[in-house]
Amino acid sequence: MCDAPLCTHHEHETQVVEYCLSDGERITSIIPLDEFTEDKYLMMLTAKGYIKKVSSNFFSSIRSTGIIAIQLVHGDELKWFLQFEALKN
Repeated sequence: MCDAPLCTHHEHETQVVEYCLSDGERITSIIPLDEFTEDKYLMMLTAKGYIKKVSSNFFSSIRSTGIIAIQLVHGDELKWFLQFEALKN
């Protein structure tokens, strides 16, 4: 996951494919996060059935090199990405 820089209205836009992609990588989802809290989560599911849930806080400070949100085994790919909130009692 990479952080897109803010631009003024005088600057040119950048295509999303220019961000942090290595050979064979592609963008599967773009999910806006308005706040990073303990009760907001992101769920990822791969084609081979691996699932990972992370708190939105995980993405609160992104380095210039990006964040590896999920490690994929050879031949697997991210198929599904969802944002949700924890139930409150």
